[in-house]
Amino acid sequence: MIEHQGNEGAISRRSFLGRGATATGALALAAAPVAARAAGSRHQLAVFRLDPEWNGAAYCQVDEGAKPDGCHGCHACHLHAANKLFASTKAADDGRAHLGCRCLVTGAGTLPRGTWVALFGNPKHPRRTSVDRRNRRTRQILKNSG
Repeated sequence: MIEHQGNEGAISRRSFLGRGATATGALALAAAPVAARAAGSRHQLAVFRLDPEWNGAAYCQVDEGAKPDGCHGCHACHLHAANKLFASTKAADDGRAHLGCRCLVTGAGTLPRGTWVALFGNPKHPRRTSVDRRNRRTRQILKNSG
């Protein structure tokens, strides 16, 4: 036990080393997105979104946005489209705001590979298929991407 006379906060050597390892791990985790972004800055990966205002849509199946000449999109679709990014077109199609959604799956641009990896994970096997821009972690990653 590491102890000094008069020290009420004595800790064991094992506890001291464990706390050091935890702190080191936390610092490494915080730096990982930056390192990944720097390593892959030459490559861009596509992200996708849903577009509630496209004109070629079939008749909407939700009362709030029903229009025979295309989909205006309901309130839920607009919020979803404004805030969600998807890793693939399939993820966007699967991640609609509600049943009956007729929003168009479209490209939302590209991100540096490191940013994409920080958001979704390995491109071949993503940890997550969508992110929400309202999420603090997502906002921080996107802010640091340039």
